[in-house]
Amino acid sequence: MAELRWTDTNEMTFDPDSRFPSIAIKLLEGRATHPNVSFVVARVAPGGEIPRHIHPIETEIAYVLSGQGKLVTENAEYPFRVGVAVTIPPGLAHGVVNDGDVPLEVLAFHTPPTR
Repeated sequence: MAELRWTDTNEMTFDPDSRFPSIAIKLLEGRATHPNVSFVVARVAPGGEIPRHIHPIETEIAYVLSGQGKLVTENAEYPFRVGVAVTIPPGLAHGVVNDGDVPLEVLAFHTPPTR
């Protein structure tokens, strides 16, 4: 019988992200634990950013938990604040800037998994 995967994220630490040194993550699910999705909590420090990048085949869904900033594409900037959710299709260049004075924390799902 299958068993659920239970994780208390309060007991996890934020680890440096290998691809984006300006952020830290809690990896909740990845290729090793889930075949279809990666699931992270990303923390961007005040004044920090996730540089503009492209996921060639992955769709990203992100939801802002705390803080504020902006989501940047080639054509627009969008407010990125508590309660905002976005779906980023494959091939769309995007980045995030924390323009607030507290960490920006975001739940991010990628399918298929990026990690």
